[in-house]
Amino acid sequence: MLQVHSYVQSKDANEGSSQLVPTSLPRDGPLPRFSIERSSSSLLEMRAGQTARLSCTIVPSSALQSVNIQWTKDGHALSDSRYCQHSDGTLTIGSVKSADSGVYTCTASTQQQLEQRQLQLRVQADLKITTAPNNIQVSKGSTAVLPCGVRRQRQHRLVQEWRPSASRRSYHPDVL
Repeated sequence: MLQVHSYVQSKDANEGSSQLVPTSLPRDGPLPRFSIERSSSSLLEMRAGQTARLSCTIVPSSALQSVNIQWTKDGHALSDSRYCQHSDGTLTIGSVKSADSGVYTCTASTQQQLEQRQLQLRVQADLKITTAPNNIQVSKGSTAVLPCGVRRQRQHRLVQEWRPSASRRSYHPDVL
């Protein structure tokens, strides 16, 4: 049994003096035998199509063999074949997509201890042009309107740039 040393103040009845006397009190439970490394960022931002690597590093590494590690996403078990949990606790997700965005929880446990770490994955979807500009002819000095529709799942700042082959002028509207 683990013990914590504590001191209580004791008064000697004969001399009237007091002194600190060491005592041993039982501790409420065993000391942690492992922890999850938390020095890396808990936010991971990826582009669609990349492979995400979420770490759940057990410290000390010698405890890894006795620790059971499970991953969940937004509180639900992982079932897609793109999820791969490695023997070191790392979770990889192949070819991420927007639907993979969420909060991933690494739960590491033994019979005596349970530790958790949450990581947030944000997947930025690729932009898709839904309406392409048409070829148009305009007179020199006239205004040309080139419609271009872009679809995205999250709001990002987008700069559209048009470079006519005849000149070096650029058009930079901000689309929000």
